[in-house]
This record gives sequence, C-alpha cells and structure tokens, in this order.
Amino acid sequence: LRELVISRTNLSIVTSKDFELYPAVQRLHLAHNRINRISPGAFVALASLQLLDLSVNELELLPKERLQGLRLLETLNLSTNSIRELDEFAQDLQKLRVLDASANQLERIHKNALRHLSALQELYLNGNRLITVASDAFRTLRALTRLDLRKNYFEYVPLRALKPLETHLQQLRLEDNPLVCSCDTQELWEWLSDHRKWARGYDNVRCEQPAEVQGKLLLTMEPQEFCDVPLILKIAIQDIQPYSVLVSWQSREHSGLHGYHIIYHSLDTVEDIRGKTMNRSSNSAKLNRLSSNTRYLICVLGLGSWLTYHSDINSLLNQSNQLQNQILNSGSAVHSGYAAGDLDASLSNTLLSLMMDTPTSRCTEVRTLDAIGPNPLAEADGMSGRSIIHSILTRRLGLIVGCCLGIVVFIVLISVLGWLKIKKQRLEAAKRQQQPHQPEFISYRHFSIPNDEHGRDGVAGAMGAVVGGGGGGGGGGGVALLDGHPSFISGAVLGTTTTMNGGGPDEHKKLFLTDS
Repeated sequence: LRELVISRTNLSIVTSKDFELYPAVQRLHLAHNRINRISPGAFVALASLQLLDLSVNELELLPKERLQGLRLLETLNLSTNSIRELDEFAQDLQKLRVLDASANQLERIHKNALRHLSALQELYLNGNRLITVASDAFRTLRALTRLDLRKNYFEYVPLRALKPLETHLQQLRLEDNPLVCSCDTQELWEWLSDHRKWARGYDNVRCEQPAEVQGKLLLTMEPQEFCDVPLILKIAIQDIQPYSVLVSWQSREHSGLHGYHIIYHSLDTVEDIRGKTMNRSSNSAKLNRLSSNTRYLICVLGLGSWLTYHSDINSLLNQSNQLQNQILNSGSAVHSGYAAGDLDASLSNTLLSLMMDTPTSRCTEVRTLDAIGPNPLAEADGMSGRSIIHSILTRRLGLIVGCCLGIVVFIVLISVLGWLKIKKQRLEAAKRQQQPHQPEFISYRHFSIPNDEHGRDGVAGAMGAVVGGGGGGGGGGGVALLDGHPSFISGAVLGTTTTMNGGGPDEHKKLFLTDS
C-alpha cells in the first residue's frame, strides 16, 4: 500500500498503533476530519512516508515528538487548523521541502521553530494572525525560494528576518497586510524597489495607516509622501579654526542607514571637491587642511540603499573634478563665474543633488577664521599637530585648575583640624593643673566595728583608753565622749580642727559617738 486516504470522518485521535500495519505507505491523507490530538510516535512506523496531509482538522498544538521518525517526509500540510504556535520541528525532518501552515491562528514565529528545516523550499504562512517574526527565524532556510506572508496582521514587515533570504528567494507575497506607512516604512519601500523581480504582488501592497495615505499603493508613492522628516535632522559647525572645523550632525533612526559621507568645497576659490566617509555610529568629523578666512559649503549625506556603494560617490566626485578642470581651461568668463560661487553653471546635476538639502542630506556654510602670522599650509602636518595639542590643553584647562584647587582646599582643611585638636589638648592640660588640692577625709570605712555585744564593749574600752591617753598628752586639749552607749556604736569623722597649743598648731581629730 503506497497511498492511504482517511478523509471526511469523525476521527479525532491518532494513536501510536493506528499505522503499524502500513509501513510502506508513502502518501497519507488525513484531511477533513476532527483530529485534535496525535499521540507521541504515531507516525514512527511510517518510515517511507513522503507526504502527510493534516489539513482541515482541529489541531491546536503539534509538539515535535509527534513527527519523529519521518526522515523521508518532503511535504507537510497543516493548513486550516487552530494551531496558535509552531513548536520546534523535529530534527528528523531534514528532507522536508514544503511546509503549509496557512489559515491557522499563529501570532509569531519564534527563533528556533524552523531551524532544523534546512532543505525547506516553500513556506506558506498566509491567512494567520502574524504580527512579528524573530529576526533569526529564517536564517537557516538557505534553500527557501517561496515565502507567502499574505493576509496577516503585519503593521511593519519584518525586514530583519527577510534580509537573510535575499540571495536565494524567488517569490515573496506581502499583500493584504495593514501596513503603517511612516518613516519606519521607508526602508521597506527601498527594499521592495530593489527586489521587484521576485516580490510578486508588490503592486497590491497598500498602506492602511495613516488616514491620508490609506489605500495607496506603497511602491507608487515617493518616500516624501509618507515620511516628511529628513534623514539628517540637524548639522552644526563647531571649533572653527583658521585651517580646520569640526562638523557635527544629528540623524533620525533608520535601520537601512549604512554610514555618512561628508562632502565639502570652497565657495571663494576653485578647489577640488573633497569627501570623507564615516560609519553609521559617527556623529561628528574633523575637516583639516582648509584655507583661512574662506567660505566653505559642507554637506552631510546619509548612505543607505538609496546610494548603496561608496564607489557611487567616488565616481560623482571624479566627474565633478573633471568638470572643474574643464572650467579652469575654458576661459576667464567661466572661471570668474565659478569663483563667484555660481555652482549651478559649474557642476553636473548629479553632483547638485548631493550638494543641497534633500531628504537624505543637509548642507551648511561656514567661514574659517583669519590666520595670525604666515600661511602654514606648506606645513599642514605640523600645524595640525600643534592645533590638536592646543585644543587638548584648552579643553583640559578647567579640569587641571579644579584638581589643583581641590588639593589646596584639602591641605588647608587638614591643617586647621590638626591645629584645633592640639589647642584643645593644651586647654585641657591647663585646666587640670589649676584645680585646688582636695583635703583628705577619713571615712567610717577606716574603722571595723563588730556586730556582737562583746565586740561593742571591747571597742568602747579601747576608744576610752585612746581618748584618755590623748587628753594627758595634749595639755588641756581633749575629745568629748558621750555617756552611755546604745546597742551599737557608729563613728563619723566630721573633719579636722587646728588649735594653738604652746605657740604651735596642734591638729586634733574629733570623734563623736552618737546614739542610734
């Protein structure tokens, strides 16, 4: 059995044993059923299968395990289901050439969903709800020749995902998408204009928004109709010197921008038109070897798919230089006209389109400063080096002065704090020396008084002996002792008194025994 058709039935589940008896089947048609679930390994037995048609069913998910073992599969039809997300396809599908996932409910294509389908030639994603595609989603599809993205919800076509297909894609369908035609669409317009051969149906790619361009065909309009914002927003001349100027510019975001080209020439004297190419991350350029006190016309041109190759600019510059040589050799009348700045009579139309304000370029005039001293053009290299050094010193002067002032302030602050600390220490030492000597007192702790009655009597007797001896030796001096004693005796030394006895001071300690 080579071909098996099971169609228009109530089949809802495909089990892993349904096709074990048909290993030689090459074409399996399961369309127009109610299949909503497929068991893992359901098609493993179909090792020779080349075509699998699962269209017009009720599938919502199709995990990669469901298609394992189909190493010879070339065509897979999943159209008209309810699949919301494409899971990563199995690595066994390396011979798959046609994948039809149209008329589902897909909203996005993830980065790794199609990475194993290296042999895929035709991919149909039309009739879904796609709004975005990962930038690397199609990178591995090196054999893809046909891609259908019609009837989706794209407001902005995913150019980053489509650019890897430029070398081998033969047909691309983009019509019936609600495109927003703005400055962000300019790159799409340029890209489709360059690939009209394989962009089938490009004449039906219409703008949906904004209202003023609704329904208009994208490729029949000029970019200025849906984007009136120039690529180069602003240009300014800074650091004007006698022999150099600094050109800076501001541009709007444009993913198709490759870089910039600065074109300039003198308006006062006849000189060769010169140019300088910068990368897309640049926003300024230094123009050297200029003449002092001279007017210059300086233009900044954005390089993109509208002027893809630098050789285009170089050829235009060569043509203009040849034209100037013809002017110089043609006579005084033409020469004087050119020297007066009459560019319309001097340059070709192609060069004029570059040396004026356009949607992709902006120009300005500047006069260099008058030089002080002899003309140093003969020593341009040396002057360039000296001017660079002078510029660096000038710009760094503020930083140097600020650092020096900061160091001085730091040293002064440390000195003041140190002096204040030393002064405080000296004041504290002087205060300690000026304090008076405190008299020594004998506290009650100098006496040990027993708690028992015997101890009290012994203490009383001893104290009486001491007092009596002191009275005899003192010559009239004595200490008063209260008669009787309570249950215990407490002593307190109230101070010292000085009396004159025999012409000399005699210091006696007073002891009062008080009743408790």
